[in-house]
Amino acid sequence: MTPIPGTPADRAGILSVDIITKIDGKSTKGMSSDKAINFLRGEVGKSVKLTVVRSGVANPIVFNIVRERIESETMSCEMLIMV
Repeated sequence: MTPIPGTPADRAGILSVDIITKIDGKSTKGMSSDKAINFLRGEVGKSVKLTVVRSGVANPIVFNIVRERIESETMSCEMLIMV
């Protein structure tokens, strides 16, 4: 997944190619996406520690990110058929 522009993960420098291997010290091996997302979500203002593996970087990278309320913009579309 790609961090949403302007979110704490984006500002911290997390990339779409990064592989999250730990969330607050818990291994993500075998963890479903839904479960990982539940661990990432939490109280606004509290921090979460992510350990990621990035291609081309020898050692895992640790990010401490402070949770914020993230507003997602909705979008609607309409299909026009020309006859």
